[in-house]
Amino acid sequence: MVLRLLAFSAMTGMAVTAADKPLPTEADVAYGAHPHQLMDIYLPPGGGEARPVLIWFGGLWEPAKHVPDVNRFFPAGIALVGVELRTMKDAVADKATPPISYVMNDAARAVQFVRMNAARWNLDPRRIAVGGGSHTVHSPAWAVGFQKLAEKAGATVYVKFPDHPTDKYKDIWDFIAQQLHQQER
Repeated sequence: MVLRLLAFSAMTGMAVTAADKPLPTEADVAYGAHPHQLMDIYLPPGGGEARPVLIWFGGLWEPAKHVPDVNRFFPAGIALVGVELRTMKDAVADKATPPISYVMNDAARAVQFVRMNAARWNLDPRRIAVGGGSHTVHSPAWAVGFQKLAEKAGATVYVKFPDHPTDKYKDIWDFIAQQLHQQER
């Protein structure tokens, strides 16, 4: 079984108004014992097997989990997972050394948790993408960037970084949705 991870960085495209954002299919799913180790799962309508994209956006210092506009992903059968991590404040309070290890370990744990529980949400455990923006962009990079972690999870790592938006891609989220849609063919 092969797990494909597509890493990306995004600084734009996250804004979705509360009125436009659907409620998660499952909210505040714990992937660890800490109260900040939570994720929200957004499944596309239709009930078929979906490919998950784990998103980290913000939350390095204060707990947060956000996802981009689901309407960019749902038509291609892509599920979104908003991930909340233990924060740097949590790490400092617990005297973790180095403090960033909390954030990095949670990123890897979240990917493993989704992969191990893929059947629960009818997700394809072999085709997981990860991404982030703002000050937690390093979380998905850590989750896929270190070959040893990927090998432990039985993963093959594919990393693609678009240089900038073009006429083909409105923004980074369009790029990711199109890349994942092309993989299904």
